[in-house]
Amino acid sequence: MKLNTRDDGSWLRFYFEDTEPWSGDSFFEQLDRMFATVKGSFQKSHSRIVFDFSRSDRIDSSIIALLVQTIRLAGDRRVAVIMPDTESKNLLLVMGIDKLADIYDSETAWKESSQ
Repeated sequence: MKLNTRDDGSWLRFYFEDTEPWSGDSFFEQLDRMFATVKGSFQKSHSRIVFDFSRSDRIDSSIIALLVQTIRLAGDRRVAVIMPDTESKNLLLVMGIDKLADIYDSETAWKESSQ
């Protein structure tokens, strides 16, 4: 999974693209690298964070770990998640992530709520 970053004005957007599956040898290294990217970008910006999963068809435990680490890093700044995949969104809801971050079905829903 590849993490990309884009500055959308008052929001710092992180979006994922499915590439190749994670391997056991590189799992923690890739997760640490992604969190370092998020942390570095977040510390340079006063923007809020949105994770956009519209280009990815799945999430796994590493992505959930990244979300939780980022939510902790954000403190009182709310984190948003764009999650069009119903199964993945339900997983986030069951885990209670919706109590810590705002979860949207689409970019349109997110934009409407952040206006």
